[in-house]
Amino acid sequence: MYCPNCGQQNSDDSKFCQSCGTSLTEPVEVTEVSPPPATTSPHVAAPRPQPVTPATRTSGLAIASMVLGIVSFPLYFLAIITGPLAIIFGAISIGQVNREPGLGGKGMAVAGLVMGIIAIALWLLVIIFVSSTFWLFG
Repeated sequence: MYCPNCGQQNSDDSKFCQSCGTSLTEPVEVTEVSPPPATTSPHVAAPRPQPVTPATRTSGLAIASMVLGIVSFPLYFLAIITGPLAIIFGAISIGQVNREPGLGGKGMAVAGLVMGIIAIALWLLVIIFVSSTFWLFG
């Protein structure tokens, strides 16, 4: 009987290999090791994945959009001015961030855009409510 570990020939009644001491009574699981993938040349290194570069600067229009969107709520009487500006600055900023890889602030631009839309909608609801109240009660 041959040892599955070292290949040494042993007598058929041996329980352990005389050379390496491996058990000859228990079945041994043999696994094949696949060779590493071949490269075209020993001097050519495998390409490395490029890291994702974080944004190096934030869009000023995104910041302005978010600030104008936030200001639209406590200063609701100015929402007719700050709301549209927040929407315009947010839309322009989203386009800039999508075009320029090192520019960040897309989340702020979206937040300013949404807050500007909500501020204008609330402003219009207040105007409709006030005008309907004057119309009904004269």
